[in-house]
Amino acid sequence: MKMPVFARVGVAVAAVLALLLWFAAAENPVTGIPVALLFTFAAMGLWKGKCWSGYGPALLILIFAGAAIVRLRDSPLPPGQLATAMSIALAAAVLLFVAGRSVAVRGRSSPAPWLTVCAATVAFLSLFQPMIVPTGAMEDTILQGDSLLARRVFSANPARGEVVLHRYPVDRRQVFLKRVVGLPGDRIRLQDKRLFVNGVEVPEPYVKHISEYLDPYRDQFPKNEPAFDLFPGGEAMLRNHVRGGEVVVPEGKLFVLGDNRDNSLDSRYWGFIDRGMITGKPVMVLFSADLSPQDRGSGMTGLLAPLRHARWGRTFKLLTSI
Repeated sequence: MKMPVFARVGVAVAAVLALLLWFAAAENPVTGIPVALLFTFAAMGLWKGKCWSGYGPALLILIFAGAAIVRLRDSPLPPGQLATAMSIALAAAVLLFVAGRSVAVRGRSSPAPWLTVCAATVAFLSLFQPMIVPTGAMEDTILQGDSLLARRVFSANPARGEVVLHRYPVDRRQVFLKRVVGLPGDRIRLQDKRLFVNGVEVPEPYVKHISEYLDPYRDQFPKNEPAFDLFPGGEAMLRNHVRGGEVVVPEGKLFVLGDNRDNSLDSRYWGFIDRGMITGKPVMVLFSADLSPQDRGSGMTGLLAPLRHARWGRTFKLLTSI
């Protein structure tokens, strides 16, 4: 029997999506390869006349689109680009669904595998949050180029010393990774790069210093005025919450620092974060590449660069103790 036109269109759509996902998998093979495989199987299944190879991927696209809509404020894309991407995704879902309908008359296929995949995807997106670390602000605890899996946090009550993901107060679409060093009521100061909380020096074996130079503001915080403009939240912190040479964390707020203490944009510069800004806690490194985004290159070289610079020893590294 000749393959229907819409089925051929569906095969082409699934194949194109699979190809794009295989290229994207170079960024994070651990999570990228399974998704690329699903759409590869979808193209093959539609070619063989399996209707759920159209219905299943269509539903999967709708799940991803729904997750993007729910977390719209987290999107780094401008509204126009986001609208275009959503329109393309929805068009692909419709074409795949129609392709599934067009081959349904040729024979039935079991919905169980695809429904299981979709249910697992919903559970994963609800409970976990993946991210790629763009900077070295948390080295050597977490490295630039680490692809993290974070557990979503719905009611933030972090302990002092805990590493968290939180919204960047200056631009809440961005998510930062920092260590909580100050809880409400805590008194914070830095003296000669050493952290003191409530008058007691805090042992920090995880902290990295890349310079012996003592910066008058960064390393003697908040003793000296900065020689540069702070973000508004940082200025408000110094103006309203410094008592006796220490920053006092107000109720409902947290003070966070990066472990790479000499090279971290943190609460010293943009002030406190709200508890509600915390979005997750890192639990595992899924994949890691010793490569900054600007060093990737272009074209096929740039797509495959993370694989050539992979730190395979960090794959599946648990972060439960940080």
